[in-house]
Amino acid sequence: MNNQIQSFFNSFYTESLAPNLLQKKLEKEIKPICESMNIAKIAVSANTTDSIYDKGISVKNYVLYEKMFSMGDDVVSIHQNIPNVGNSTFSAYCVKKSTWSENEKSDISFLLQLIYVLFSRSRMNKMLLRAQETDTLTGALNTAGIIRLGNMIAEKKLLQRFTVVFFNIKKFRQINDVVGSKNGDVILSSYVKMTTNFLGKDGSIARLGGDNFVTIVKSYRLGDYLKFLENVRITVDCEGAKKTAIINVKAGIAQGNPMVQIYEQLMGCAATAFKVAKSSQLENFVFFKPEMMQRR
Repeated sequence: MNNQIQSFFNSFYTESLAPNLLQKKLEKEIKPICESMNIAKIAVSANTTDSIYDKGISVKNYVLYEKMFSMGDDVVSIHQNIPNVGNSTFSAYCVKKSTWSENEKSDISFLLQLIYVLFSRSRMNKMLLRAQETDTLTGALNTAGIIRLGNMIAEKKLLQRFTVVFFNIKKFRQINDVVGSKNGDVILSSYVKMTTNFLGKDGSIARLGGDNFVTIVKSYRLGDYLKFLENVRITVDCEGAKKTAIINVKAGIAQGNPMVQIYEQLMGCAATAFKVAKSSQLENFVFFKPEMMQRR
């Protein structure tokens, strides 16, 4: 292995950098290696899929290093494809009027692999953070995850465009008694998946524990979402027999407005409205009103 490449990799290996910091450090420290290896340009193309946290990204020929007006014909590329994550291509271009030997091409390919690994490590750190914010049973966000998401929305001054729905599945203990606790877990996981598919890019669901959930949804989708919440049907296999659970909820609803700038406040308003809904014999959905705070 080229000693300069080894030294380059070691300088990053023990660090845990955010993607933007990693990019800046790479752009700074890759230059002497590229000059010594007759590399005129390194470019990256990548596509990642959408997730409930982030929109997918598409980058075409992002230039990590370039020596202006000096690109020749030799190219070395590596391609990576990870199912459900995305794909990427890292390419190095030779300096004009130069060629690479097979050994040099091997070293350059290895350099590109190391750059990919460094990018992957940064992404992995982000994924580990997400794991800490995910409910292990259902794959929904947990309390920390939904608060982080809500705070991100608030920081972008977009909170008033969203509505928070705080809810509990009605008579879920009885459903558990009928289908069994394992199938009860299946129902919760299926419910989260159905909700996630329904909301798409317009909202997210979090499990707060047990059969308690909260969603944050773009307000223009609220009407459709409340209709969705009525009579959700999930069928499970109970020792060879199919049984269908009909899911209804008690929910408190708080719509974003210019007076509320902090996500936890909006979530608290929804929780207050939920308490009113929980005690009502008639209403399943209750919208927050400021006078509710005086009843607490």
